[in-house]
Amino acid sequence: MTKDEWLSCTDAMAMLEFLRDQPVCRPSSRQLRLLACACCRHGWDLLTDQRSRNAVEIGERYADGRTSDRKRRNAYRAASDAARAMLGDIERAGQATGTYDTDELDAAGAALTTVLTNHQLRLFGGLANWDKVVYLGRYRVGRKLWEELPSAEDVAPRLVRDILGGPFGPVAVYPV
Repeated sequence: MTKDEWLSCTDAMAMLEFLRDQPVCRPSSRQLRLLACACCRHGWDLLTDQRSRNAVEIGERYADGRTSDRKRRNAYRAASDAARAMLGDIERAGQATGTYDTDELDAAGAALTTVLTNHQLRLFGGLANWDKVVYLGRYRVGRKLWEELPSAEDVAPRLVRDILGGPFGPVAVYPV
């Protein structure tokens, strides 16, 4: 990926995969945590369980060193319980109606990413749950995550550039 491609990229997952493969400019666990939190904030309406919302808030505080690892672990366990309960609800509803709507479950998975350990975040090579995280950048009230949106509405690539920077040095910002 060239600098121009990076700056115009509209696929946040491709950007994360590119960074994963760059040993010199891999994002820090703090940057990854803040990216996950920002995407979750964008899809806040999909976080219908307070335990998932609490995980995002704890993740933000943890990234800034304003809460303990014990609170992060507790938030992870609670958010994991929320996601499991939601999965059970979705499966029961799907068996009854034959349809499965997993946007809220995907959002709950994204919230779990915000309270992973630093080590788990640094090993984001598998990019587990990152697809859920970046898709929250596509969320708009009343739309499903999987619906096609104009790339200008997808905030996830902009969040990746804003929070993680990039592999090509600082971006020059000129006044308008």
